[in-house]
Amino acid sequence: MLHHCQDNLHDLTEHAQWLKAEYPNETKELYIQWLLERASEASTRPNYRQVCREIKNFKKVFGDEPTAILVDTLQRK
Repeated sequence: MLHHCQDNLHDLTEHAQWLKAEYPNETKELYIQWLLERASEASTRPNYRQVCREIKNFKKVFGDEPTAILVDTLQRK
């Protein structure tokens, strides 16, 4: 499943909770990579809102500290 998500990052959000149990670091890094790509592609208000929803989902899976680091990274770009 991890290999599938590496090739298909858009599927990662559906499987992150389960992948995190077995591959916590790899799953978090893939999710961050995917979110950074999504954020860089966001050019309209609806796209931006979707990225915000996806960051909230990331926070549910990985918690406050990794999310704060992610948000800080996004704010610097």
